[in-house]
Amino acid sequence: EAMGALEHSLACSRYPVEAGIHPLRGVPAGPWVKSADDGTSEFAIAVALASLRDRRRTSPALRDYLHGTCEGGSRFDADRRQVVESNGAARVLAAIHARRHLDAGRGKAAEGDDERSDSGSEGSLTSETGADHSSLPFGAGARCDVRIARLFVAGRLDDDRILRLLWGLVLLDRWTGVPVPPAATDDEVATPIFDIIALAWTGTPKPERSGSTGVRLGPRPGWAARLEAGAVDFVVRDSLLRLRMAGLPPIAGPDDLLAGAPSGAPVGPRLGAALLIRLKRTEIEWMARKLTVPERSGDENQTKETA
Repeated sequence: EAMGALEHSLACSRYPVEAGIHPLRGVPAGPWVKSADDGTSEFAIAVALASLRDRRRTSPALRDYLHGTCEGGSRFDADRRQVVESNGAARVLAAIHARRHLDAGRGKAAEGDDERSDSGSEGSLTSETGADHSSLPFGAGARCDVRIARLFVAGRLDDDRILRLLWGLVLLDRWTGVPVPPAATDDEVATPIFDIIALAWTGTPKPERSGSTGVRLGPRPGWAARLEAGAVDFVVRDSLLRLRMAGLPPIAGPDDLLAGAPSGAPVGPRLGAALLIRLKRTEIEWMARKLTVPERSGDENQTKETA
């Protein structure tokens, strides 16, 4: 936390730029995570977020958004053009998520322009921002236990501490192979609204199911910005539509999901923040089995038709 506070103070000052001081770089994350792990859910969430990386560096890094550095944290920017600020950790992270999608779209569009320029062909973009679904999320990062993400969505964690830890952890490098440490908590909450949006965000379609259009699942351009603005109803309904088109018809309807949303917290920003977290594949598959209509076998369908 102290390391992050120091970096933030330097990033807010013009002195490092004038003195030629550069941000902290090249420190391997593994030993720091192992030594600092206190077994809390807050630390686990902070590690999961800090590990987020792009495979292609066409957009600002998470540390640029938090501290106002630039070029993946390689230098201080006196104008802090990349920094994203808001009130409270959930709103900060939700705003970063929305900004991330915008920047990813710009980066993908720029790549497309370069490719068309080199090849002389028209090319095509897959969305109004120029980004396909796979380019919107961060491409790499440690996967987190969904139970911890749900605690964050429900407002059960210390948001301020998560942000303080994240300020320091994003300064570390070499995250490959560094897992999210397990949290010593037995507290569990149900957040079906988060689970269903997360499934649409990161799930796998079932093209073999009847009624599937072969649509690709993934975050839609504008979803993160709508959640930041509190337009949860739109994202829920669009997520349910996308799941049905992908051959994963949900069990619950939008009204049921919205009625069960966590109370006493800014639900939209909190969902937008939590959806930055990469979930384990096995848990995404589990959510698909629990939240969507199970596929009937051919024998069952035949029996029903005969009856």
